[in-house]
Amino acid sequence: MTIATVEQKRENVSYMPLWDAGTKDYSYVFSSSDGRWIDPEELDFEGADYIQKPKKRVFFGAYMPEYVLYNTEDGYDFDYMMESGNRSIIAEVEPLWTGKAAPVKVRVKRLLMGNENLFLGDLWICDHYNPDPPVLERGKTYIVSLVSGMTRHDTGNDEDLSSEYTFSELRSTQCTAQGEQVTGSFEGLKIDEVTDGFYETEKGRQWLAVLDEQYLLVNTVPVQPVDDLRLLRGFYEGNAYVEEGREFTEEEYKEGASVCLVPDLFAKMNGLQVGDKITLPLIYANYVSPANVYPPSGSGIAGGFSLIDADGQLYQPFAEETCEIVGIYAQDTRRDFADDAIAFNEIIIPGMLVEGGWSENIVEASPMRADNTSFQIPNGTIAKYMKGFQQLGYDDLKIRFYDNGYSDMQEGIENRKISSYTFLAGGVLMTVLVLLLFGYLFIGRQEQRTAIERCLGMTRRGCSLSLMSGMMLLVAAGIIAGGVAGAAGVALIAKEAGQETDYNTMYSQSSLSAGLEEAQGETDQEETDVNLPLCGVIPAAVAVAVVSVAVIGGFAYRNLRREPLVLLEQYEE
Repeated sequence: MTIATVEQKRENVSYMPLWDAGTKDYSYVFSSSDGRWIDPEELDFEGADYIQKPKKRVFFGAYMPEYVLYNTEDGYDFDYMMESGNRSIIAEVEPLWTGKAAPVKVRVKRLLMGNENLFLGDLWICDHYNPDPPVLERGKTYIVSLVSGMTRHDTGNDEDLSSEYTFSELRSTQCTAQGEQVTGSFEGLKIDEVTDGFYETEKGRQWLAVLDEQYLLVNTVPVQPVDDLRLLRGFYEGNAYVEEGREFTEEEYKEGASVCLVPDLFAKMNGLQVGDKITLPLIYANYVSPANVYPPSGSGIAGGFSLIDADGQLYQPFAEETCEIVGIYAQDTRRDFADDAIAFNEIIIPGMLVEGGWSENIVEASPMRADNTSFQIPNGTIAKYMKGFQQLGYDDLKIRFYDNGYSDMQEGIENRKISSYTFLAGGVLMTVLVLLLFGYLFIGRQEQRTAIERCLGMTRRGCSLSLMSGMMLLVAAGIIAGGVAGAAGVALIAKEAGQETDYNTMYSQSSLSAGLEEAQGETDQEETDVNLPLCGVIPAAVAVAVVSVAVIGGFAYRNLRREPLVLLEQYEE
């Protein structure tokens, strides 16, 4: 089969103004949007011949705090590795003086989330991209979300060498599958004054939910539903493969069976084997590739989305599935963040296992992209498909096909077929011309001999045998020699082609025929090796023999139909 990815090109390019507290002026940054999101169903045109129709893949997040998700080797400090790569912090701070946060220096009273090694004591904080930053009053306590910046400005000759921390607003990313933002009571968090009983208010509880969110994020694993493993390019191209156990069966795909594939490292860290069962409490759905939000451990990044819903609450599981591990897969090479990558700790399930129920738990969505939209078509139908697709008029869609070299091989076969037909036509023409030449020389010019034999009493039949026997022996010798040489040449070429060809046909045939092919493998191969040369030699030999008889017989008939005395008289004259 051939798989293809679909990507919608970005459009509506523009420049938007952005305030810069360092320059005290606006700068203009490049911006673009996706325009109208094209639905995959719009690609379902007549003649597409889909094996699997275009579909935006969704993946789920399973909250699994009881499992080991990261490196447990001696000397590996998980908390440090996660924090060292994370530039964001949430802290309670007290300004050293009253002033606008553009910037203002504060003392950290309590670090609530983040890497304590990122700062040395007091911090310069700035609402860098806000033309009207808030005024922070000395003596008051604030809770603030910050991200470490690369520069610092308006700090005078302060000897503190730490960089500036910029305000970072925390928002809910809850949306619909079409990318429409869901609105609610949660308006975002950036800075709030902390007073007595603050954490018992709605705003305070939202801050507490944000603090719990990080723990939730790092204890979830991506769960990828698929309708066919080949739709994941890692499996299609052979970089990922089932190392132990088996793949899903056709029945498991159709019925949405409670089975799964787990990565080898995850299985090793948790002592899991084929046949064990794991429970997957699914808390969110995401329409962006999991490889882009679940990098390996130690990166300090855990998703580019929020697990806070539009009302400021943590997502609760929308489904819980207990699955049997039927296979453990491995990868030859990790390709984190690539479009075709498989995410860290990614668990794979049949696509029909979870049928809806996540519409209120969508944390991220995007238009069709190479990492989330794909389809299958039969091998050799790319040109036909593109002809139909172009009639739809979607110039802002980019389709890329992957067929493991089938198109190149097919083109090579077509070119060889044309060459073969050309050589065949030339060979047939040459054979006929040679037969005509020899027939004329050895039969057509033997009229006098035929006349003498006839006058001596030889019958027409005897004359025919006399004329044709020599030529037919010559033709027979040529057919035998040519047939043997041709068969040997065909066998040699087929053998060399079989050794040199590196084309994998496993994706062109149904997996249901695998057992039959395996059982018949050696016998069928031997029969094919024997029959391949004979299939071409025997018809060719018969065709040459028929043409030879026709040509030679034609010349003999020409000689025999004339009266012998008339022939002799012509020769005497």
